[in-house]
Amino acid sequence: MKAEPTKADFDNIHSHYAASLQQLDDARAEWRLFLSKTETLKKAMQAAQSEAEAANAEWRERFQESGGVITPEVKRLRKASREAADLVEEYGPLYDEALHGLDVRKLALAEAAGEAMSVHRRHANAQRDAEIAQLVESCGPAIQKARALFHGQFDNPRIDRLSPEYTNDPAELDRQFFHRLASLLGPCDQQEGAASSLGPIDMTDVDQDLARSPARQMALRTRLRARRPEA
Repeated sequence: MKAEPTKADFDNIHSHYAASLQQLDDARAEWRLFLSKTETLKKAMQAAQSEAEAANAEWRERFQESGGVITPEVKRLRKASREAADLVEEYGPLYDEALHGLDVRKLALAEAAGEAMSVHRRHANAQRDAEIAQLVESCGPAIQKARALFHGQFDNPRIDRLSPEYTNDPAELDRQFFHRLASLLGPCDQQEGAASSLGPIDMTDVDQDLARSPARQMALRTRLRARRPEA
């Protein structure tokens, strides 16, 4: 059985938990800042696209109205249309890079949340171990006495040692004893297990499926490395 967690163990977990929450908050702030920048860039790109489409339509309309003659106005509008189209092309790589950066921060946020959840589970497990240790301390003597009585019945000289149920293997006797003990206690209500007193973790903005799956994190990390924008 595990040793009962000490105060130093809990202090270490609390310290680690506080650090993980700070890391989570920092990652969330970075995600939100980059999301805002990406959305601003997307709106600017969409506006440039609209302007380019309008400029292209305008110079073509003037060109048709002039009967195919390239007047100074048509020339000016055509130049403006080309400049607008060039600007849209400039936005493309910038937006792709922004989306890549957003995924990088999405991964960092999920990893930070995963770490916080891991420490949270450690705390719940430590609390459970502490409760088990306390219960064993209070109930252990009675259980040990029952265990000894169970083992002792097989030392009775009048027992049929040829019976299929007979065994003198301590491990097998323990297995039978604890199986019988469990059947006497009835079904286990897992909802009565120890829950961490640290409280819930703020998972706002976190992709929770990603945070709970190291395999998905690894897959995303691999994809990000494969499509990292060139400097």
